[in-house]
Amino acid sequence: MAKSKATLMQNGEPAEPEWTPRQRAFINSDARYPLMYGGVGAGKTAALCRRALRFSVCYPGNQGLLCRYTLGESNDTLLKTWRKFIPQALYSMRADRWGWVITAATADRQHPSTILVRALDEEQKYQSLELGWFGISQANEQWITRDLWDTLERRRRRARPVGRRRPISSRRSTRSGISRSCPNGRGGRSTSTSTPVAR
Repeated sequence: MAKSKATLMQNGEPAEPEWTPRQRAFINSDARYPLMYGGVGAGKTAALCRRALRFSVCYPGNQGLLCRYTLGESNDTLLKTWRKFIPQALYSMRADRWGWVITAATADRQHPSTILVRALDEEQKYQSLELGWFGISQANEQWITRDLWDTLERRRRRARPVGRRRPISSRRSTRSGISRSCPNGRGGRSTSTSTPVAR
């Protein structure tokens, strides 16, 4: 069960959609490997995007990976969902050689966090990354193997971004008028998947 609550505010107004109890539990979970599964339209990808934002905003200087097996799937689901559910004032986005880079605004302006959106179909796209977390959308697909999972797990090397022992909590960004509440639990080394992983 979720111990912490992270709520986005923009210009004094809530910027959060109405999350279901299952989505909110996933977004705020302190579990090492939280899973969310359900049918089409259950909000799995939206919750995964919101959880990615949580680990980016609360841990300045963090770098995470949002992924699907192909780049087309990443574009068609992850990026479309990200743009729909995450307020634009919180990030900038650009294309790069392997996919997209989302730069998340943090209360520490000198240490923004990055979210890499990649495909998992070619190992060179992720094999040398240093990550604080990763999230897989549709992790139940046949191409998401134990070897691939283990490779991503070995890429998690950013235990405490920018040397912080705890996340920033209840900071307000005067640049955009966005208030963020972050969890007070264990730090940014959490892996999130939106569906179960075959093991």
